[in-house]
Amino acid sequence: MKINLAKHFNKTQSSSGKAFCCLLTLVLLHCPKLCWSQSKVQADSTKAFAISPSLAIKRKQIDLQQKDSLLDLIYQKEFLRDSVDTQKSEAFYHTLKYKADNNRLTSRLHGWLIRNYSYSTTESPVILEDAPVHECHEGKIIRHVNIVRLKPFDGNVRNPNRKASTAVGKLGNKLHTRTREHVIKKNLLFDSFEYLNSQKLEDNERLLRSLPFIEDAVIKVCEVDEATVDIEVIVKDQWSIGGSVSPRSTDRFNASLYDQNFMGLGQTAMAGVRVNGTSEDKPFGWTMGYKVNNIAGKFVNAQFLHRDDFEMKATTVAVEKPFVTPEDKFAGGVQVGSVLLRNERIQEDSTFQDDSYNFADLWFGQTLSLKRKPDGSRVRTELATRVYYQKYLLRPSDVDINSWYKYHNYNLYLTEVSRSSRNYVKSNLIFGYGRTEDIPVGYRLSVSGGLESSEFGERFYMGGAAKGGKFIGSLGYLRGAVETGTFIRNQKPEQTTITTELNYFTHLFNLGNTSGRFFLNTSYVLGLNMFENDGLQVDRGHGISGLSGNEMRGQKRLLINAETVLFAPWYSYGFRFAFFTFGDFAFLADKSNDNLLKSDKFSTFGGGIRVRNEHLVFNTFELKAGYLTKTFNNSPHFMIEVGTHFSLNLEDFDTKKPKALPFE
Repeated sequence: MKINLAKHFNKTQSSSGKAFCCLLTLVLLHCPKLCWSQSKVQADSTKAFAISPSLAIKRKQIDLQQKDSLLDLIYQKEFLRDSVDTQKSEAFYHTLKYKADNNRLTSRLHGWLIRNYSYSTTESPVILEDAPVHECHEGKIIRHVNIVRLKPFDGNVRNPNRKASTAVGKLGNKLHTRTREHVIKKNLLFDSFEYLNSQKLEDNERLLRSLPFIEDAVIKVCEVDEATVDIEVIVKDQWSIGGSVSPRSTDRFNASLYDQNFMGLGQTAMAGVRVNGTSEDKPFGWTMGYKVNNIAGKFVNAQFLHRDDFEMKATTVAVEKPFVTPEDKFAGGVQVGSVLLRNERIQEDSTFQDDSYNFADLWFGQTLSLKRKPDGSRVRTELATRVYYQKYLLRPSDVDINSWYKYHNYNLYLTEVSRSSRNYVKSNLIFGYGRTEDIPVGYRLSVSGGLESSEFGERFYMGGAAKGGKFIGSLGYLRGAVETGTFIRNQKPEQTTITTELNYFTHLFNLGNTSGRFFLNTSYVLGLNMFENDGLQVDRGHGISGLSGNEMRGQKRLLINAETVLFAPWYSYGFRFAFFTFGDFAFLADKSNDNLLKSDKFSTFGGGIRVRNEHLVFNTFELKAGYLTKTFNNSPHFMIEVGTHFSLNLEDFDTKKPKALPFE
């Protein structure tokens, strides 16, 4: 730790004495025997803006910024205006310090005359990065770990010194309970007096950003000497308290309140009420839940949830340890629960009101091999097993071997072997509105098999999947997946499901003062030899915005969702705005061998606006309007929806508990 001696000498040193010492320092620093030659500095400046490796920004990365490749446009204008001067200034002072540290006298003079400077106050963009940025410090000893915790309405992780300037921001910070330091510490994968592992630092950044109460995180390395470094972990809290109110009619609504960071402990607490004035049996209901994250720093999570209202009564308890990073060797979990569904379904010969079941779910995963590649990706071979138990206490009376599969009582035993390659690229303005996003690149191949033992006998299960995603030059990001699964009874296939998915988005493009992206998502599902009550749906929950009342079912479905999003340059109290246009298309075939182009078609066209504050845990507010080409039950063709839009992340190529491929 450096000591600034200037304040101790201000009273005794004259200005002429300081000037003499400053001149002496500059002379000593440029003595050829004590420092690098100027030609060396100039040669190195062609590789980076700063001599210090920990702050070097490679020219390749700057070129990617200029091509708009995944650029944080929220900070672009300030970056373009100030970055060159800032980098030159930092390069000068880093060079000066480096030379001063070569001599004891000049080191002390440097500490006396020059103050320690903080990171640049200019907000800089998130740079496209697909490899660890701390490789130049690989293997050095970590001397000290400093944790900086930012309040929700203060600066960001690239500008941590900025404080809230508005009355609203100051009040929000005062009311917020900041994440406790020990919570951040137990989410670190490294500690003092360990050797620095650059990939572990990158993994840890992603881990911190994935926490529900953290808006953004960055880990910086400061070189102390040739053998040791200090690490600074900067995390920014989200405003953790949120809620929702969902009125369905004048006498029916839901309301909830939750805290994603209860008392700053990194735990989640929630409670809600559900009111239905038309229900005679249960007009008022409630729900509550609590989740403890990362118990004892072992990355084991525990959750309890209870709900009792006019729709269901359910209690579940779960404990799980996921594969947190590609370096993890073990994962697993257990979940048990009891569910009572309160509903009324009228059949031709009977009326059935409720169904109830108990379930238990146990799984375990292990990494069999791990290979690290020079590009930062890690190739893993993994084995996972699962046992699932389901027992119905109440169900329809007409359940048999070829119908109402979801009501069958059975035990399912599955084993899966997979091979995957995982890496990540930092970006933003994809699903978020400014926060750093980790985009997975790589692939995953898997095969699975097992046995289902039910009340109607036994049958085998076989499945396989291939998934992959990457950035394709100037075209953007493309992710694809193909999966299949089938049961086999008496050497004949049953409930065979085949699915394909394609997800695509462009790089940011400029349109006046705004920037945007185009998104395209497609999904194809085919069912063969399905049971009597198995069927695919098309409605607002299955591909078509605003569509309800569709009771049609099919064995083959194609969904196409296209969307253009324009991120507005407006910024008000942390709120950011985006305009979007969309088109939803669906084809539903009654039978698996029917021609999709001649089957039932559905579509919706429209647009709207989204409002998001990354400081808050609230979901994105969305106002959407559109036109439906086909409706049911005399519903209007024009639709207007006000609600929340869930910002989903791209699925990673990690291993989770095995499952039979669902037909949905």
